[in-house]
Amino acid sequence: MEYDAETLQGYHKLKDQALELYGQLLKRILNGREISREAAESAIEEVLGNMGVVKLFIGGLKALLYNDLRRMGVLAIGHSGGWKAGERAMLTSLGMWLSRCIDKVDAETLGALAIASCYLKDWGLDPQEAGFCYGIYRGLPDKYAPIVKRAVVVFHNKTPPECIPYGSDIIKARALLTSPLESLSGLTTA
Repeated sequence: MEYDAETLQGYHKLKDQALELYGQLLKRILNGREISREAAESAIEEVLGNMGVVKLFIGGLKALLYNDLRRMGVLAIGHSGGWKAGERAMLTSLGMWLSRCIDKVDAETLGALAIASCYLKDWGLDPQEAGFCYGIYRGLPDKYAPIVKRAVVVFHNKTPPECIPYGSDIIKARALLTSPLESLSGLTTA
């Protein structure tokens, strides 16, 4: 199966629990500059067990989640192919920024911060690896409108000032926050 840089697989399976899931994964993974695939898998197993959703990600489906962290622009392995056993991922500039906030926000807010940060700032990420993050900054596919809107709402309401990335487009966030929930009018390109 070829690596898809744009599709968040965890979101498609969990919808309303996705921000919590991503935040819990980030809290367990962002403690080092390099992360092995095996360490990511171990964190995923722990989080899925704690959330009671292991059945949704049995077998090789865990790869969907560690690759979501690449799609979100938090981790990079340096190529667009699959993450091979023994290969180490590095934190991106976004991942390093998020690591500053692990102990300052709850899991849902950390997950929201990752997605909202992609929407509100160009992190200069490789679209072949971090296509979701790259894409939502430049324009938003309708299928991601609900999670991006929810992430920006949580970001706005719960993120402490020291965790808001420098250069975030707050006007873009305000446009999204003031648009009706069913409207995509706030979801514009940069």
